[in-house]
Amino acid sequence: MNFKHAAHRYKETNLVTRTEVEHVLVLLNECLCQTYLCEKAIQSEDRESLYACLTTAQQLLFELMATADRRTVEGERLLSFYAYLNQCLVQVRLNQKLAALHEVLEYLQEMIKSWEIAKQKSRQQNYTSEWI
Repeated sequence: MNFKHAAHRYKETNLVTRTEVEHVLVLLNECLCQTYLCEKAIQSEDRESLYACLTTAQQLLFELMATADRRTVEGERLLSFYAYLNQCLVQVRLNQKLAALHEVLEYLQEMIKSWEIAKQKSRQQNYTSEWI
């Protein structure tokens, strides 16, 4: 048996069958992890790690920007918010100040909580009926 091939197929299937809300949550959680790594890199004065983590976090924010529905007011607000978070990360890259990074961390945590609530509501709507 080829376990690497099976694991690869599982990951592909999982990625393709993920809902949009789940996809956003994965991106937000990974962005949060990268931001925590940025904080550690600033504290240890490791610029190379800091820049690598910032780059990854910014790429994740760009991916989140791509998921925002620009046809709605809410989508435009999300897009602006993600752009603001990206701008905060640019400030961190330039100044290596923890204050801007802590602001990003706080906002990401709040966004994750909000998207978790949206995920629960979506599941309730999609998987309950009047028969249950």
